[in-house]
Amino acid sequence: MKAFRLNATGLLQLVVKDGLKKCPTGALKKANAIIKHSRHSTITTEILESYNANRLQTPNATRWSSQLTAIESLTKLSPEVINELDQNHKLDA
Repeated sequence: MKAFRLNATGLLQLVVKDGLKKCPTGALKKANAIIKHSRHSTITTEILESYNANRLQTPNATRWSSQLTAIESLTKLSPEVINELDQNHKLDA
């Protein structure tokens, strides 16, 4: 049997991943839907630009902090921007 070695960064990544599983899934799914849609839609990009909002960060699987960065970039948007994105593009969680 091979020994399983994990460095501190890898362990932290697993802990954060497990912690995110305990978050309200609806909120994370909605956030990920908005972020994903913003990467594939020029209309969404135009809406973000019209409000002088920064581009949303996309999370990736290899960096635990990327999910945090993505959520932070979304929370910096005003409620008006999020509502417009949600209403105009029917973003479902």
